[in-house]
Amino acid sequence: MIVPIAKGGSDSYENLITTSMENNLLKFNFLLNEIEFVIKEKGNLKNWNGLIDWYKSYIQDKSIEFFDDSMKRWHNALIRYEKENGEI
Repeated sequence: MIVPIAKGGSDSYENLITTSMENNLLKFNFLLNEIEFVIKEKGNLKNWNGLIDWYKSYIQDKSIEFFDDSMKRWHNALIRYEKENGEI
């Protein structure tokens, strides 16, 4: 079960899912079942990887100071995922 950090959930890979900014704002700090959000099956990254390719290109010339804490966590999660599963 995904638990928002604001409700005591961990900031770990197992407690993270991706969504649009609009859905994330709607979700706020609710549990997914409280607002009837349904987690969809994981897609195929070869068919669509969000904007990961764009993101990697965009950050190439940026220093780590460029990122706020939230972006640092997201960036580190991407790096960790790619180390464990191969490059996206």
